[in-house]
Amino acid sequence: MNTLIVFLIIIFVAINFIEIWLMFHYKKLVRGGIILGAMEAFEFPLIIYLIMKGGVIALGIVIFVEAVQWLIVPYLTLKR
Repeated sequence: MNTLIVFLIIIFVAINFIEIWLMFHYKKLVRGGIILGAMEAFEFPLIIYLIMKGGVIALGIVIFVEAVQWLIVPYLTLKR
C-alpha cells in the first residue's frame, strides 16, 4: 500500500477513537451529537475512498475498526 492510504487509515482509526472518547466524556449531549455527526460525515467519504483505493486490506481494516468501535461502546456502557 502506498503512504497516502496508510495515512488515511491512521486518520480513520483516530476518528473512531475520538468518537468513542466523545461518547463517554462529553457531557453536553446536543453539542456532542453535532460534533459526532460532523465526524461521521467526514468519515463516510473516507471509508468509501479507502475501500476503492485500498483494496481488500483497507476493507478489512474498515470493518474491523467499525466492529471494535461498536462493541466497545456497549461494553463501556454496561460497565458504568
